[in-house]
Amino acid sequence: FNQLISFAKKLGLFLGLGLIIIAVTPISYLWFNSVSGLLNELSNFSKLPTIIISIMPALTVLISIQRAILVSFKNTSPITYATIIEVSIIILTLFVSIKMFDLTGIVASVIGFILGRICAVTYLMFPFNKIKMKLLKN
Repeated sequence: FNQLISFAKKLGLFLGLGLIIIAVTPISYLWFNSVSGLLNELSNFSKLPTIIISIMPALTVLISIQRAILVSFKNTSPITYATIIEVSIIILTLFVSIKMFDLTGIVASVIGFILGRICAVTYLMFPFNKIKMKLLKN
């Protein structure tokens, strides 16, 4: 268990830092312009959403570990509720940020994905920690 958690921490950190480095350095122009073939205007437009979403790989690793542990201990109902929470937060954030704050769709969706995932991870933290405490006692 401890080795799995250690690997997940390193993976999440590596992926998150990798994406933020790409987003805030000139590498982003190489990626967006050369590899993706975007025009300069779209490349510049893509930087902010990329910076915002750079935490998503780390959150995805975290929720994957939480779900894996919960499934292995046959406690899957929190996963269902976390998914409902995540999707609901995404939809609510999209509506509020586009209608009330007049954000562009891509920025609104990225913020929605991040907020939804944070809420799902937070919800799963409670049942995950119960199992984690049982594992650490053994």
